[in-house]
Amino acid sequence: MSSEKVIAINYGKLALGIRKRLSEFAVALNLGEISTNPPPLRHKLEGRNLWAVSISKNFRIIFQTGDGDPGQIKSIIIADVCDYH
Repeated sequence: MSSEKVIAINYGKLALGIRKRLSEFAVALNLGEISTNPPPLRHKLEGRNLWAVSISKNFRIIFQTGDGDPGQIKSIIIADVCDYH
């Protein structure tokens, strides 16, 4: 089964937004190329070594990175897709 089908099965209406953000990550040379303006509204979560990007009004892709300036970060690890509000 393709990853797109798995995303659609697990996330339903959110699947399109998830695929859009994953595509943006795939073409970005570094995290600094992901916009801090909506969408995707890249932002660091306070007090944790986690970042997030919006996929809908409430839902976010939460991810981990190495330390450093966003312009120097070239890989991420997706930790969750959730509504943390």
